[in-house]
Amino acid sequence: MKMYNIIKILLTITAICVILAGCYESDPIIIGGSTRVFKLQDTTTFYSDTFTLYGENLGSITDSNYLVINDNVKIASVDCINWTQSKIQFIVPSLPLQSTIYVVVDGKKIYYDAQNYYQNIVVYPYPKFDYVLIPAGSFDMGSDDFGIVNEQPIHNIMLTKDIYVSTCEVNQRLYSVINKENPSTIKYNDYPVYNVSWFDAILFCNKLSILDDLQPVYEIIDSAVYFETDANGWRLPTEAEWEYFANISIDNEKKLLEYAWFYTNSALNPHNIGKLKANKYGLYDVLGNVWEWCWDYYREDYYSITPLVNPTGPLTGTDRIIRGGSCDDGKIIVRKEYRTKNKSNEKIGFRIVRNS
Repeated sequence: MKMYNIIKILLTITAICVILAGCYESDPIIIGGSTRVFKLQDTTTFYSDTFTLYGENLGSITDSNYLVINDNVKIASVDCINWTQSKIQFIVPSLPLQSTIYVVVDGKKIYYDAQNYYQNIVVYPYPKFDYVLIPAGSFDMGSDDFGIVNEQPIHNIMLTKDIYVSTCEVNQRLYSVINKENPSTIKYNDYPVYNVSWFDAILFCNKLSILDDLQPVYEIIDSAVYFETDANGWRLPTEAEWEYFANISIDNEKKLLEYAWFYTNSALNPHNIGKLKANKYGLYDVLGNVWEWCWDYYREDYYSITPLVNPTGPLTGTDRIIRGGSCDDGKIIVRKEYRTKNKSNEKIGFRIVRNS
């Protein structure tokens, strides 16, 4: 037994010596290689987005490492979010739609293939959002379910124009890019923007229309706002349009939980847009989450005098309509028929529409 153990120990020592000898005679590992940038797989971005370039041996933050956009915009490595051997990240500045970019490492332009160092990128002026076309039609507006005076009488409204409607409430990221501020209390890119005044929502619509080369809907003279109903730019919906596209049939609280963030499930805070069920038109959060501004002035008895074709609300007033309820409200308020005037800007946001 002792001889067996001795032999086992000797064999083990021999094996270790062979391994060490092999390591000693092998070539040393060389860390390094040529510098290169990988070809972009996604060339589309937008102002204020975080854009990423990948590559190999890209160096680190030094004065001789930088990006060049359109041959005249230089972004130093120190001004990037990240600059590592394999990844460069930076915030996209305001740029023309069609732009070019290349990387400079140690003062040399870096190629992504044998002949090219320029790469083309498409830079939109704001984050893209989805919208759907909702056809013209007629519907019964109002309700007598709860005996609320300003919801009566029920009357049939005809809307003669197809409109595009944003599938979600305007989120904080989009609002911040367009209006250069974020008034929301809890700040998160994918939450709906809120604490928004009606006038700031109007300004947002006009700015977005200009960026899209559309005709602005609103003419602003001093503090007065005039509505060009035939313009093709972005705007707030009329109250009638809002109730028409907010079409959800809710007959119990359990079903409302599937569609809306409200008092029961919200913890009294807004939530990410578009996470619950959409209504028949593909619109999210038309009920709950945050209130939504409409164009119209508020008048309690308006339903008794309203035009029955394309109504746009009273000609004058002091308060504007908000619809849909919010994360603070209960099921009696979080209904498509419920209408009220703004008391403060808290938990009020908006979605946008435009003529087709």
